Amino acid sequence: MTGPVADDRITRVEERVSVLARQVSVLADAVAKLVPPENPPAVAIVSWFDVTPDQAPAMLRDLAGWIDTVLLRYTEFSPGSAPAGLPACWYRHPDVVEELRALRLAWLAVYRSASARPRDPADWHDRLQRTAERLVRNGGRLWRCITNEGHRAPPGWSGGLDPPLIDD
Repeated sequence: MTGPVADDRITRVEERVSVLARQVSVLADAVAKLVPPENPPAVAIVSWFDVTPDQAPAMLRDLAGWIDTVLLRYTEFSPGSAPAGLPACWYRHPDVVEELRALRLAWLAVYRSASARPRDPADWHDRLQRTAERLVRNGGRLWRCITNEGHRAPPGWSGGLDPPLIDD
């Protein structure tokens, strides 16, 4: 088949292919929004030990806000809970700050991420319990600060962060 009839059919086929290509593109975009990427972009996670003095106040305020709104709702960390609670001097312990930041990042990955799995909340709560064991339960790193012994700076701690950093 040649001539004007064939040319007309070819033109119609080209138009339909163009319409279908646009529809496939729209559908592919919609599917991409529903499915998390296989290799999500890397998030730059900065260790507390690498934080500069200029970064520290904002990061401590951010962590303190999360502690107030999330962490203190759990009995293990709430002030006055028996037998422990998170002592007011937590921010004066760099190792504790690092661990609480890690707990916060894990919480964000579970409760503020579209790619969280159904089992992730239970895993986070297990992590919360292990963190409580290490920090605030009998013999934990903050135990002396919690008991009547009062605050004890960790070995090698120079006290470089002032309380006003999070009290502003």
